[in-house]
Amino acid sequence: MAGRGKKLALSAATIVGLLAVGELGARVAVARLPRFAELSATDWHVLTPDTGWERRPGYEGKVYGVWRSFGERGVLAADVPELASNRPRVVLLGDSCTFGHRVALEETFAELLETELDGVDVVNLGVPGYSSFQALALLEKVALSLEPDVIVFSTNYNDRRYVLREVDAAFDWEESARVGSGILARSRLVRVLRRLAGRESEEEERPVRDLDVLDLRPRVSAKAYRENLKSAATAVHLAGADVVFLLLGDSPDETERLYEGEALRVAGEGVE
Repeated sequence: MAGRGKKLALSAATIVGLLAVGELGARVAVARLPRFAELSATDWHVLTPDTGWERRPGYEGKVYGVWRSFGERGVLAADVPELASNRPRVVLLGDSCTFGHRVALEETFAELLETELDGVDVVNLGVPGYSSFQALALLEKVALSLEPDVIVFSTNYNDRRYVLREVDAAFDWEESARVGSGILARSRLVRVLRRLAGRESEEEERPVRDLDVLDLRPRVSAKAYRENLKSAATAVHLAGADVVFLLLGDSPDETERLYEGEALRVAGEGVE
């Protein structure tokens, strides 16, 4: 029995060792080989049950092609020292426009605003993909605890984005956070093996259904959007701060199809 136990232990140790070597090799492949580079595209965020996703504390690397470094609570590493200052503080909440999608950190409007506001700290909490629901949740979860003097709340594009997949309409953040935090979901080896098996991405497993633009609905309705802004204003005022709602224009690179679909909807024409 003792000999059999040793064999089992040796076999288990060998399997664990091979998996560890495979995981290490997969991480090297993802970091260095263009074919697998996109598999690390979501490393910057962590799934959560209340906001859906947030910046990953301690992450340092590229986010949609531009370098970012996050410190405690997902705050930009460059902003962390400002949290200890006694200067007036402006906290920005929003989507990729606020975050600085494909823009170097020093070129984001948060950094430019800080340059213009002498003696004022500007903390950028923008997160790519956020709607007003998520920005409101992050306001209550993180932003207000930073003791801001002013909150700038800026979301609109992701609220108006159409729901193209049934799974998106019934997205369960709590379940996603539970599954996404598992070992298999975070394993580079599993991702590389999926790619080699021909399962190119999660998007391929969730095909866009046949649709008619007349049936499309936005992620957040106009009524819900207004309620989210009202809730944000109330929370900020109760905290003794001021709020600014900022409506930014859409990026032409990202919204051409949205405008085409909207034009068809207004004209009463459906498409398959």
